[in-house]
Amino acid sequence: MKNQFGIIIVEILFFIVAIIAGYIFISMAYNNVNNIVGAVTVRSNVISSRMLTDLQIISCSYNNTTSTLSIYVGNYGNQFLNQSQTILFINGQLANSRVSLIYTTQNTGYWGPNDIIQINTTLINEGLFYIRVVASNGAYAESRIYVNATLSQCNLL
Repeated sequence: MKNQFGIIIVEILFFIVAIIAGYIFISMAYNNVNNIVGAVTVRSNVISSRMLTDLQIISCSYNNTTSTLSIYVGNYGNQFLNQSQTILFINGQLANSRVSLIYTTQNTGYWGPNDIIQINTTLINEGLFYIRVVASNGAYAESRIYVNATLSQCNLL
């Protein structure tokens, strides 16, 4: 009887250990599933924001006395963007640029739908350039431009 009582105690202990291990496993799996769901939700929101953003490079200008290239970009989607986080690439290289909101319909301080920004950068040589403007949500617009420094001209191609 004493031997059977010891076996019962050991079985009860194994049962309690199994319950605790199961609880730990389920709580870890639950946290991992919640993290995955959260990451998928965030990624879905980013993709949705990019799809609802429509950027267009409208025009460009070049001032040969200051070597300043100005690129005008319109936001024709329905997303509000942070214009200060807009990035300009010229021929695949990050350009040092300044962004200013020049036309706004909303007066929100953000780059809203139908608003236009001006991106200024220094460009010392002329020629054919590939430009890409990347918005704060990762959406982008790209174009080829030709800069004629002698005539102080910039043309979208």
